[in-house]
Amino acid sequence: MPTHTPASALIKLFFAIPGAPWIYPRWLEITGLDHPFNHPDDAKLPPDLTRQKVRYIESYFSQYYAKATEDEKIKFAMKAPQGEDVDTVPGREEWRKWVTKKYSTKWKIHSRISKILSFHGIHPEQLMDESGETSAPSSASYLPIVLDEIGRELFGPHALDSNKRLLLKLRDPTMILAQRTWTLQLKGVEPRKNKLEKLLQQAVEKISNLEAGVVTVKSINQAIRAVADFEKASYAPQHFASLEQLKEHLDRFIPEEPVKSKSGARGVKKQAKPKKVTKEKLAQSATPEEVARLIQTYDLYFGHSSGIVEELEIEEPQGVTFGQPVEGADPGVEIEAGMTCAELAASLGLGPGNMPFLFNRFRHPGGFTAWTKEFKDACQFKPESLEKFSLQWHQLCGVHAALRKIFTTVPKEDHCTGVLFADDVGLGKTIQSSAVMAILSDVCVQQTRNLTLPPIIRDLPYLKDLDKIPSLPHLVVAPGTLLRQWEHEVQCFFKSKSVDILLYESGIQDHELFWKEGGTYHSSNHPPSHRIILAAQSQQFLTVTIDEAQCLRNPGAKHSAALRILDQGLVRLILTATPLQTSTKDIAAMGRLTGLPYFFSELGCEEQTADNAQLRRARIEKGGDPEAFDPEDDPVKLAQVEISKRLATRFQGRIIRRVATSLDVNGDPLISLPPINIIEGVLHLTEREQEILEEITLDGLGNASDANIRNITSQTFYLEHRMGVTFARENFDDPLPVFKTIEEWEKNLGTKINVLVIVSKYILTRDDMPPVRFEDGQPIFSPPPSTLRFTQLIKIVIYQEFPSHTPLVINIFKLHGIKVLSICGNDGFEQRAKTVQKFNENPEYRVLIFSKVGSTGLNLTRASVIILLDQPWSAQDERQIYGRVWRQRQLRPVTAIRLLAAETADITLSSLAQGKRDMLDAFLTTDTSKALLSVMTGDVLTNADGEEVEEVFVRAVSKKTSKQRASTKKQKAPAKKQADPTGRAKGRKPRKSAPIISDDEDEPINRAVSQPPGEPGNVSDASSEPYDTDLSIHAASTSERSDSSTSALSGLSANESSEEEMEELQHNLSLLNHKSDRREDPFASHNEQESVIKKARLQAASRVKPSKSYSTLQAINVDDEGRTHTLMQPPSLPLTSMEKRPQLIDSESESRSRQESSSTARGRGIPEIFRRKPSAPKAEGEIDSQMPFSGEAGRKQGDIFFTSSRDDVLTQIQSLANPPRFQHPP
Repeated sequence: MPTHTPASALIKLFFAIPGAPWIYPRWLEITGLDHPFNHPDDAKLPPDLTRQKVRYIESYFSQYYAKATEDEKIKFAMKAPQGEDVDTVPGREEWRKWVTKKYSTKWKIHSRISKILSFHGIHPEQLMDESGETSAPSSASYLPIVLDEIGRELFGPHALDSNKRLLLKLRDPTMILAQRTWTLQLKGVEPRKNKLEKLLQQAVEKISNLEAGVVTVKSINQAIRAVADFEKASYAPQHFASLEQLKEHLDRFIPEEPVKSKSGARGVKKQAKPKKVTKEKLAQSATPEEVARLIQTYDLYFGHSSGIVEELEIEEPQGVTFGQPVEGADPGVEIEAGMTCAELAASLGLGPGNMPFLFNRFRHPGGFTAWTKEFKDACQFKPESLEKFSLQWHQLCGVHAALRKIFTTVPKEDHCTGVLFADDVGLGKTIQSSAVMAILSDVCVQQTRNLTLPPIIRDLPYLKDLDKIPSLPHLVVAPGTLLRQWEHEVQCFFKSKSVDILLYESGIQDHELFWKEGGTYHSSNHPPSHRIILAAQSQQFLTVTIDEAQCLRNPGAKHSAALRILDQGLVRLILTATPLQTSTKDIAAMGRLTGLPYFFSELGCEEQTADNAQLRRARIEKGGDPEAFDPEDDPVKLAQVEISKRLATRFQGRIIRRVATSLDVNGDPLISLPPINIIEGVLHLTEREQEILEEITLDGLGNASDANIRNITSQTFYLEHRMGVTFARENFDDPLPVFKTIEEWEKNLGTKINVLVIVSKYILTRDDMPPVRFEDGQPIFSPPPSTLRFTQLIKIVIYQEFPSHTPLVINIFKLHGIKVLSICGNDGFEQRAKTVQKFNENPEYRVLIFSKVGSTGLNLTRASVIILLDQPWSAQDERQIYGRVWRQRQLRPVTAIRLLAAETADITLSSLAQGKRDMLDAFLTTDTSKALLSVMTGDVLTNADGEEVEEVFVRAVSKKTSKQRASTKKQKAPAKKQADPTGRAKGRKPRKSAPIISDDEDEPINRAVSQPPGEPGNVSDASSEPYDTDLSIHAASTSERSDSSTSALSGLSANESSEEEMEELQHNLSLLNHKSDRREDPFASHNEQESVIKKARLQAASRVKPSKSYSTLQAINVDDEGRTHTLMQPPSLPLTSMEKRPQLIDSESESRSRQESSSTARGRGIPEIFRRKPSAPKAEGEIDSQMPFSGEAGRKQGDIFFTSSRDDVLTQIQSLANPPRFQHPP
């Protein structure tokens, strides 16, 4: 039964309240418009609507509104019947297409509503999973629960009444939008469940093979990926038990336990389970490198680094800073700015070396902490090798200022004890917060023993309304990937065994063991004030430290959970280097985390609404031309600066922020670092890599989109894609190849690895080589200087996100005669220290590879060039990587090179981390890469028929295995030579594209559309030959149809049909032939047979594609006269000839074809995706109508409802909020 579409629901809104929803600032923000779509000023109309179109649309609105019943309105809103060239209702088609094109993809309405349903636990799939019912729940029972929330999200506070409910006149039309999303999500339930069951069967099968004794590196890899695939698709609690069982069985076949800490940090003792495989057993059929890669692969999917992460955002910061100097002093340390180190240390009651009593005064240059045997040996046998360790002046200022703000002269129960440490990267936020913990722990002991207290505590004796500091533990909440770093740093700062470091990791059973009597927490011999818990739960804490607080800035599940756990701490220490990440709303979030009452007050909400309205007016003033204003006159930036300054005053001096150029008490910079030059190298991948990545990307988008519905963002959804960007291969379960010659490598090279090696080789030639630059997807090298004398002292470190590729990278470096060292997470502290020492001292080793796992505490200042082979997930990860080289004690200028592959997640991650929106537009041009960006930034991709985009992709793209590809190449090779004896390339292969997401219920499922050469989004050579058409397989005249099954089979074979498809066709035809023997009407059988063949032919036609070709990666060198030549031999692959491709048939030629032979045209069965549809002629004349319109009145920015994805931090802090009856969330 036809129902209202989003396009008609928007018409109902338009008349419910004149001009709605276009009169609401929030809706304009969502749609990206500055004015209503029918603004009377032509200059303020949307760019894709003309005045004449708007008049037609207004006329259509009036006719729609005049219909007497809902059924008449629904029927009137339906698009013109097929066969009518011109819509008889001007404006109807224009409005439907305009809304349909933008509703899901641009405005993301489905995504917003889906996330609200999931956030409140009433998504239809959630309800069915919880109840176990197979029938769909009634939307009438649940949608009213969140209708006000949906209205607030879509229209803002101006659409709510005084009770914060959606206005009565807007409720019915808004319910249509919610109902539409509900219906679409229901349509995807069954396909998702079927897919999940299939993935579970595959995982069980792979584990069963291992249990049956088929144990090889490849079979274990297959099991790892099968279990990971099931985990990515699992979304309901009933799946988690099966998942845990699969992981438990899989773990027995991983031949090595994770590297255990030698530091003394304690966690829940886990009973070691017997392994069913050992390294020695695997070594019988695999190399040690393959076994090491197996363990790394397991860690990638199931280790800390694979956990849920913060949702990426596509907003672009305006370069606005927060926390400006106050009267010449850095914010928060105005008093301390005039104090010397000695004065600060005396006031804090510090001991020798200006350090807290519990802190070390020496550190090991190799990174060993005082808790390790290596450090103790150095103290005993080589004390001269240790370095003095003390707090720097600005760190003393920060600690003193924090305590000055935390304590008071008189008891104040409602006193805010939160402090926001917003120092720049590298200034020591971690050591300052640790020093606060150490001083508070020491004061606890001093008060208990009636010892002399530090002067600052004597002068400010009250913590809230307490005159004595209670003995409570300290809590540190950090992203899962930073837990080990925090463990290492705390051990560097604190004396051995002076505190107890307790690790609290995920797992319901571990939670219970941690807190039970005799468990990890209660077995500590230290007083509670001397216990530091890393990501844990308890009744109350002395301090709660939130690291990387910008990850919790968005209102939603994570932010709310963080606020709840912060309420359990007497002191809040909030750490972030970027308090203003994307917008001024982030400042308010930091204020709430710090605990400042203003940011929870009604006044704060009202002023934030006013700030949003001010920003809206500034954006309207700026218009759509970003070049119209200089940075100094940019109205948006000026508004943000004004808002930022006002909000800073609301922090009551509780923000402590210094930058590297801040001055100390003597007027010198805090840190003197050499300059850093960051080079972005965007590269074009080869055709082989593009084709493989296309299939990998399409395979993964469905699970990622499903997870977005659940507000979950995990790196594991994109692992295969990101690994394929580095080195694309068709089967990830196969071991990495080992290349013996450069020529062998060039046949199947990975562009990024290859460029990494030749760029490194260029830099290592001599220290005075000109910087490399990148143009048109290629590195550009300049000739070396003409001087005869030069040095070769520069060393390079390479960051690699995925250690499993390290052996391959080393392999290619060796082919070029370059020695390489590497550090990975499996290396112990001693091995890591030896590798760093060898890199620092041995001139033969000038390249070192390291990964995120195992890089904690690395000091690599001997190198001055850092190359990022893989793009990290977030901006803070990237800053940490640069910090391995660009840090104190670095004496040389630093060069950082980021190698980024166009049309991949590299561009998405890099541009979002740097806030470069223009980079997204320039290097994400294909439909698939745009769909990837959309999903990675949290969108839910659903088409009009309620099927996930990934399912449509599967139908549009033929999936082929490696065996099928190899077989096809052999069959096609002679034909290619015959078709093109010159060997000329015929342009780039047309890319598979994402489906057009439609929200018109009358629209059929959209198929992927291949773009012709020369059109936007398609790369083609102007000199390329036009596409040839080879549709002979579809030609079947009447005389030939008696043997149509044979011709069909031969035609399908020529189009790379799989063996399974061929067998299915033969089976169907045999059934039909058997039926025809018993039928009186022979034509009935013939028609059914033709239908089967035609269907198979259409599927075959969609798989017609060119053979692989490889573009040549040129290393171009420019001499002083501007001429180009080759400095070194780059990889060069010949361009092979292309297969014939289906030609896009325009309407005129198609019409001629019909006139010549209708039966032949019908027999050809040209797929719809290969046709150009004629554009509908536009109606002429003008139609006047009186339409409701509201201008600039009431233009205020509305409140924004955000939902945020969960991560390791969320899991841990949610557990903290409900002790001890904690139920671990999914």
